[in-house]
Amino acid sequence: MNTFQTLPASPHNQGNHAPLFGRGGGDEASFLRVVSFIFNPQYFPLIGFLTLFYFTHLIILPLPFKCSILAIVLIGTLLIPSLIITVGGLHNHTSIHFVHIIFCVVTWLLLATLHLPPYMKGIIASAIIIQLICILATPRWNLPIHSITAGGAIGALCAFSLILMFSPLTELCLFIIIAGLIGSSTMILHQHDLWQVMIATTLGCIATFLTIILS
Repeated sequence: MNTFQTLPASPHNQGNHAPLFGRGGGDEASFLRVVSFIFNPQYFPLIGFLTLFYFTHLIILPLPFKCSILAIVLIGTLLIPSLIITVGGLHNHTSIHFVHIIFCVVTWLLLATLHLPPYMKGIIASAIIIQLICILATPRWNLPIHSITAGGAIGALCAFSLILMFSPLTELCLFIIIAGLIGSSTMILHQHDLWQVMIATTLGCIATFLTIILS
């Protein structure tokens, strides 16, 4: 199992973890495959901090500070869990989500010792909520997990705009387009229908927005 391999398919969730664009080819398919790969729930903490550091006025923060925080998030929420999943040979999607949740909690506690602003820790809390949604809602209603994550990125950006008082119109349009590409691809391949994509995106957006705002 590759360290960065997406979650394996389960009987309840075949569409979420099958290769999204394995039936096609060309530049468009390659682009959409990369976008879908990045918007995996396990990457949400990293996506959240990259959004915060490079799509808001926090881009002026010192580069060493941003790199150190990103390194903590990358190692704590992605690399170590992926290594444990690989070494342990975990294939059940629920077990994989739980491993990432445990290390998100550990990372949250570590960031709390650094006395970071609450909205930064809210990114990790949002990642935990998204993982729980994937565990509880996805098997039952076959929601696309990539759309949940894309919606979460939109919600995080909206929350940052309210907290930091800036207008993210350009960035918001970009994230909405990406969410549309991900959702459209799953519908074209008949993995999910329009309502599943809409519910997943909306659920991820609302959950992330409220978690960061209330952090």
